[in-house]
Amino acid sequence: RCLSDWSSDVCSSDLERVGHCPARGVSRGPVDHAFPWDRVPHLGGDRGVFRLAGRSRHTMARQMTRRNVPAPLRYGAAFAVLVLLLFLRRPDSLTNAQFFAEDGSVFFHDQVLFGAWDALFTPYAGYLLVVPRLVAFAASFFLVREQPLVYNFLALAIAGVCCGLLSLPAFRFVVRSDMLRFAVCVVVAAGIDSTELVGTITNIQWYLQLAAIPILLYSFTRQAADGWLWHTALALLMLTLALSVPILILAVPLALWSLLRSKPACRWIAAALILGAGIQTAIYLGSGSTHVHSALADFGGLFESFGTYLAFRGALSSVMGRPVAMFLCARG
Repeated sequence: RCLSDWSSDVCSSDLERVGHCPARGVSRGPVDHAFPWDRVPHLGGDRGVFRLAGRSRHTMARQMTRRNVPAPLRYGAAFAVLVLLLFLRRPDSLTNAQFFAEDGSVFFHDQVLFGAWDALFTPYAGYLLVVPRLVAFAASFFLVREQPLVYNFLALAIAGVCCGLLSLPAFRFVVRSDMLRFAVCVVVAAGIDSTELVGTITNIQWYLQLAAIPILLYSFTRQAADGWLWHTALALLMLTLALSVPILILAVPLALWSLLRSKPACRWIAAALILGAGIQTAIYLGSGSTHVHSALADFGGLFESFGTYLAFRGALSSVMGRPVAMFLCARG
């Protein structure tokens, strides 16, 4: 409009202040008066909605709210929610804590008889289980009657961390939305069959592999943080996982690809997985014929059994329920 049409709404002093306000990135000399930001919402109409630097006021408010909550507190709360969800799926793991299967007959037994160091490197069924051995060592500081509770609590805590690892900001290269990644973590925690896997150290390896694969994929990304101390810690963690989850041998081709494609500092993560898988393979091949299968295993049968197990645990049990899944598996 012409200047005369809105002279009654805006005075010449306002025009002078606005006219001398420098544009973004352009220097026009000193400004004597501050821009009247308190009037900006009213320039947009009755709604009072305005945009600043391409972002709405509501978006800026959400970002300010997010910044007010410390990141450790946010992600700590996410892990706590996942642990609570796992507990609600099997509350008797803490309310009526007992040893499950190899929890007592192997891990507790070996810890009492052999001690922490010897038990740590004692194979079971032809492979090492470092994480369950470490849990048995930590529980040994408690009374015997309290150790089943410690076993099950640590199993829930480790499972919650493994399920929630994807929600960390380091994995935004997979899905950028934090809420969507957390939703995926909730689905994983709620979808895994709870009959024998939740709250037991014996089967904790199935949760540990959920942590190993994202960490290996993280080594591929450009967002991987620099620093030898950080990569050394991740490599030690990956080695511990590989010495606890023998099925990670299936991830060796991906680790070999990571050695070729990732940054030099990140290659230690893939090298740790390859080293752990090599140790597990050597122990298995050196176990001789003392197990049901010989050291020269039928790898075709191994992959077939693994596929059947994944179909049973991951798909049929979660979708149709355990009784129907067992019936279908029995029918072949």
